[in-house]
Amino acid sequence: MVFFVMLMQRVIRYTPITANNFGIVDHSHDYGNGIIDNHMYCHVYHEGIGKKGGTNVASLIVKTLRKMQLLRDDEVGGELNIIFDNCSGQNKNNTVLKLAMWLKQMHYFKRVNFVFLIVGHMKNACDRLFNSLKHEYRKRNIFTMDELIVALSVSDKITVDRTVTSNFLDYNAAFREFYNNLSGLVLNNHIFTCDSDDDELIMTI
Repeated sequence: MVFFVMLMQRVIRYTPITANNFGIVDHSHDYGNGIIDNHMYCHVYHEGIGKKGGTNVASLIVKTLRKMQLLRDDEVGGELNIIFDNCSGQNKNNTVLKLAMWLKQMHYFKRVNFVFLIVGHMKNACDRLFNSLKHEYRKRNIFTMDELIVALSVSDKITVDRTVTSNFLDYNAAFREFYNNLSGLVLNNHIFTCDSDDDELIMTI
């Protein structure tokens, strides 16, 4: 009796998971002892936690503003200026632009300006601080998110925040109920201002 035995070997290749970094720089961070300088809040999460669309950006902006204690229910702030990369998929979209109106209408600020840098802009503080994240991480083999957070947390000028699923709120659905679609209204303008005259909300694009 002859037996035939077949052996099969399968090679399983694991693709590295994508980790997203979303940075917001405070240009007037108080380090104490009279030192005021740039400081970046870096939100880190992998592709299983969230994506990079408008509702994710809006969620992390609100999270950072709360962390900086700029969203107060008992006091209206002055003028908020946020400068973005000119990325239509991630930044310049309906959800993010409507966030400006929401921040103003919630009486968090008297005036909100969203400024989008022109294509080919010079390096800015966020670019420089992102480079500071690479000092240790590029030297190591990293296998877990915990190891990644440690490797990125090497600069006193950066606060690395591990983002979880509950940090992402569906601002897109919420804003759709209250604000008109801005598609077709946004052309080459790069400064969006949300102001008000008494109770009337005005957005200049």
